[in-house]
Amino acid sequence: MYAKIINGKIAEFPFNLEKLRKANPSKSFPAQPSAELLKEYDVYVVTPTPAPKYDTKTHRVVQSVVGAGDSWSIAWTIQKLDEQQAGDNVRAFRNNLLAACDWTQLADSPLNADAKLAWQLYRETLRMVPQQTDFPWNVEWPPEPGI
Repeated sequence: MYAKIINGKIAEFPFNLEKLRKANPSKSFPAQPSAELLKEYDVYVVTPTPAPKYDTKTHRVVQSVVGAGDSWSIAWTIQKLDEQQAGDNVRAFRNNLLAACDWTQLADSPLNADAKLAWQLYRETLRMVPQQTDFPWNVEWPPEPGI
C-alpha cells in the first residue's frame, strides 16, 4: 500500500505502482522498487493497521493516512452516524430478528406452550427496543430463548 505525498501532504491515497509507471512512461521500474527509489517520486509505503471494532448500526469508520518523513500508516476514526440513521439501522436489525422468529408464533409451530410463551416475551422485548433510554447508541438486546 502506497501514498503519493508531496511536501508532507497526502496528494493521492491509495496509490499503486501501476499509477507510478503510467505517470513515468519513460522510466523502467523494478518489480519491487526500493523505498529510496519511491521517495524520489514522492511515493511512500503506508503501513496497514487493523481496523477497529465498532457497531456498524450506529457508527462508521473513516480511514486516513498519518505520519511524517518516511514513516506513514493507516489511522482509523470511529464516527457516530446521525441519530436518525442510527435509529433506522437499529430498527432494521431488530426487524430482522423479529422476522427470523415469526415461525414461533404460528398456530402449527412445533413449540410447546412454555417455549411459545418464551418466544412471545422475547419478541415483545424486541419491539420495546426503541423505548430504551440510550436508544439507539446503547441497546441491550434480549437473549434469544432456547428451544
